[in-house]
Amino acid sequence: MWWDIVEARSPVGDMRSQAQNSSPEQHKAAASASALAGVAVHTLRHSAATTWLENGVHLKAVSELLGHASIAITADIYGHLSDETARGAMAALSHAIGL
Repeated sequence: MWWDIVEARSPVGDMRSQAQNSSPEQHKAAASASALAGVAVHTLRHSAATTWLENGVHLKAVSELLGHASIAITADIYGHLSDETARGAMAALSHAIGL
């Protein structure tokens, strides 16, 4: 499953996924089994983090899922905004102030 490739923490407890200690061959096998052959682990990890953030998952939760020591690391790496996210933020502000 792609979750094993992302190298994120398990949603239960503080255990890392098996991907942290797995070999490149195991990553390739997991990718092939989940129709993600040819996609780099880093790409999957970055895509997962970006998707979580753009879909409203709290920065602290994403930081913990990725195993970062602090939310500052997560914010520095993934703090960029997509055009859609920026438009949504501006729309929310406009709505809040009655425009």
